[in-house]
Amino acid sequence: MTRPLTENFCQFSLNFAFVLSTISLVIYVFRNCQRRNLKSLALQVEQRFPDLMDSFVCAVEISLRSTPPNAVERELLETIEHREANDLLIDNTFRKQLSNKVPAIWFTVAVLATMLAWNSIPCKKWLCARLGDGIVIHTHPLETPRGSDFRIAAKATRWENDLKVLVNGQVYPMTKLNDGQTSAFVFYDLQKHTQFKIFSDSLTSSVKTIKVFDPPEFTSVNITCIPPEYTGLETKQYGDFQNMECIAGSKLTIEITAKKARRATLENQQEKQAIFTENNGIHTLEWTPKKDDSYRVVLEDSQNHLNQSPWFDIQIKPDLPPVMEQRLPKGDVKIKSKDSLRLDASAFDDFGIQEFGIKFAINGNQRQTKLFKSSEEKITLEAEHNQLWHIHELNLQDGDIIACFFFATDNCQPKPQTTRTDVFFITIQPDQADIEADSDGQGQEKKASVSDLIAEAKRLLRLTWDATRLELEDQIKAAPELLRGLKDLELEIRRREQQLLGTPQVVDTDPDEQRKREETNTAKLPEPFDSLFKFSIQAENQAITLVEKTLLDESSLPQEQGLTALVKIENELLKNAMKSKKGESEGQGKAENQEDKKKDQESNSQDSQEQQQSDQQQAEMLQKAIERLKDALAKQSQVNERASQPDAISSALAQKESEINQFLDQVNDMIRPIPTAATGREQIANAQAEIRKAQMQFDNNDLKLGQVHGIRAQISLQNALQALEESLKAVTQNQVAMLSEQTRQLAQQQYNLAQESKSLANQQNVPQETAKQLREKQLNLKQNTDRLKQAIVNTSKNIQEQYPEAARELNNALQKLQKSRLESELKRAENALLYKRFDRANQAQVNASNALYELAQSLDKAAEKMPPMNEQELRNELEKLQRQYNETKQAADNQEKIDEIIKQLEKQYDNLARTLKDDRLNQLSEAMQMLNGQNPSEASQGILNTINAAARVLVEHLAKVQKENKDKQQNKFSVPPRKYQRLVEDYFKELGEIKLQ
Repeated sequence: MTRPLTENFCQFSLNFAFVLSTISLVIYVFRNCQRRNLKSLALQVEQRFPDLMDSFVCAVEISLRSTPPNAVERELLETIEHREANDLLIDNTFRKQLSNKVPAIWFTVAVLATMLAWNSIPCKKWLCARLGDGIVIHTHPLETPRGSDFRIAAKATRWENDLKVLVNGQVYPMTKLNDGQTSAFVFYDLQKHTQFKIFSDSLTSSVKTIKVFDPPEFTSVNITCIPPEYTGLETKQYGDFQNMECIAGSKLTIEITAKKARRATLENQQEKQAIFTENNGIHTLEWTPKKDDSYRVVLEDSQNHLNQSPWFDIQIKPDLPPVMEQRLPKGDVKIKSKDSLRLDASAFDDFGIQEFGIKFAINGNQRQTKLFKSSEEKITLEAEHNQLWHIHELNLQDGDIIACFFFATDNCQPKPQTTRTDVFFITIQPDQADIEADSDGQGQEKKASVSDLIAEAKRLLRLTWDATRLELEDQIKAAPELLRGLKDLELEIRRREQQLLGTPQVVDTDPDEQRKREETNTAKLPEPFDSLFKFSIQAENQAITLVEKTLLDESSLPQEQGLTALVKIENELLKNAMKSKKGESEGQGKAENQEDKKKDQESNSQDSQEQQQSDQQQAEMLQKAIERLKDALAKQSQVNERASQPDAISSALAQKESEINQFLDQVNDMIRPIPTAATGREQIANAQAEIRKAQMQFDNNDLKLGQVHGIRAQISLQNALQALEESLKAVTQNQVAMLSEQTRQLAQQQYNLAQESKSLANQQNVPQETAKQLREKQLNLKQNTDRLKQAIVNTSKNIQEQYPEAARELNNALQKLQKSRLESELKRAENALLYKRFDRANQAQVNASNALYELAQSLDKAAEKMPPMNEQELRNELEKLQRQYNETKQAADNQEKIDEIIKQLEKQYDNLARTLKDDRLNQLSEAMQMLNGQNPSEASQGILNTINAAARVLVEHLAKVQKENKDKQQNKFSVPPRKYQRLVEDYFKELGEIKLQ
């Protein structure tokens, strides 16, 4: 086996050959120059013609004699003369001696040899040897702590890339890294200076030395985490560099004892903090970390040698703001001035609630605070309030409005954090009995409604409150939308005022021109409408001015004042409506009214139970139909797949299509009684038509065209499946909502029975028949409650697969119901009525009523877990409103038709408000109640106004749903959040690390 030529060997060999050839050339030239003089030429001629000299001498002597030459002499003379005539051949000798042909040949041979040698490997290695040793060592500096492992990395810049290392006379191969160019070698447990040399077959590096030093050493480590005093947490001690969690604002103290350390430094990715060094060798640092980061401590000795601790993470756990839950009231409420309102809310914080209460402003005046827990009381992690708020203590009058929100402040230092709930409004409504007592029944009813304006004013006010939570830059971005809404509201208030005046409306005009035209109009409304409208417009203009200056918080009070004026306008309209209807209702007695109310309650309860049973049956039928439709879809997919194969039997495919068609007939029969499944039935009919066409083509042995119809049938079946799933969702939503509504009705009935027991407890001799009737009502309510619980169980089982979160909330509601001991309270009330202990019955009935109200709230949470209305459902509702709009226009003079439309819209608005959780729709539903009893023309105009307002609300929700669907589609390809992106990068970085050995 021949050894490859190294650059050093080639360099030595070629240098030697160059010197030798140079000496030979000098000798050759020197000798050649010596051969060019006369003596040398004479010697060459003599050497070639040894007799020439003697012949010349003899010829001269013969020619000089006087005697004639003899024959031999004459021949000699002729020979000499012949040689002279032929240049004597001496000329040839001179030419040969003085010729450059031989040097030229040798020069040509030398040039060719040089050219060949120049492209040879040895020559190239000889040339490259002058560029350095050709091995680059990437590891610098070559020093390491004693007893540690040291890794060197090197790269050959030319020739072979198989590097080896020579250490203490032994050769070790180096390991190639991933790039294929760099090689590495690890020295383990170095205890002294070590010399090494890296080489390959062609290259050899110079001798390198790894210097070993004694680094500064950590003797002891003590890290103390001191949390803020207000948290009440204990101080944590860490005896090593390890990951730790600290509450925001915590102070960290690091104490390090080290040997040979001149300086210690705390490092992270961005900055360095010098650690104070004491005279006794203890290094300390106190600082407050502000964010999550990775740190390490670096020790440095007098020779700048470093010793680094492992990285340790410090995670800053923020002090979260309080979490609040508002249970009662659920939203905006309308009460009478003498009523009380139950407030039920709770707040929780991770370290303590300092203040908890409700803030409210009456008619847009200065905000007031009602504390449930003050800062002077003991700080607790949780605060709860569930008591009646006696509104009559505020001395409110009809038409007043209170803007309220619950708030909670934690004990965070130096700046406490406050959380508040959404704003809700309490409206004081007039009492019909008081109005009838104070009036003569001759009120003039106005022909307009401001319910939609009130709903829009509340929406803008809530939008303002939400914007005040944002930073200043975000407030500037939110201001234009709020400003447009306020301007539109102010303009609509002016239009509504003109409508009450009976002024003809001019459409498609510039808003500024319309404002000028309305200001020049001298017609006025009767008091208090005129002053209320002017005050509302003035307040909205003031709010617009403040919003233009980005003073959003300051604009809330003028908005509340404008809202108050609108509420008072609605209140006056309501009073006029009550007064105008007084004469019509005088012939009916109070007893008859009470009896009608009881009958209505019982009828509503019975209707709710019947509706609940109907929804449950529909849900079961839809579930079965969906399962069968999935089977039909799978079979149709198999038929389409089989039809694409060349060996398919068309008669068999036709038979399968016939079976699928019969199967779909069964599905159609199942969903025919369900009103919400109309779209599904239509899609199934389309699929059956395509299946019949496919069957016909298969009978004609046309597989290609049959497959086309089969694919169309499959698409229709997929659309039908989606439609049935949406129908099931709608039925389930209605089912859960009806459970909540039925629970509230039972709670109200139980409360009414408790009031009856309370009134009977004050009587001494209660008739036996009265006590018996009350007990029978209690027994009936208990039976209805048992049926309600069974309905909840059945509903939970039915929706478990499609809507697991809602089913989980239903199960939680049942568990809370068991803990509330509702059954025992109902049994106790029944026994107390049996023995005519009406006081005890009243207590048990009140507890049962509260338990039912809590159950209704839990069922509301289950309803919230149901998915909201999708895009198609919202479009269907808009189309339904369009049809009702056209019907109202056509029935402008038909009282019966108008009354029917009012009932339909009132129910529709209630359902939409419950599903979409939008208080504006509740306002519209209440506005529909005010239209009862008006003449057809006035009522039709009011209906059209509410339909337009409802359409605007639905369009807003439709735009929101479309945006959410678009965001969901984009999120499939979006970049993950920076936090998770960093975690993923760290994971793959650790996964890709190579442990060199």
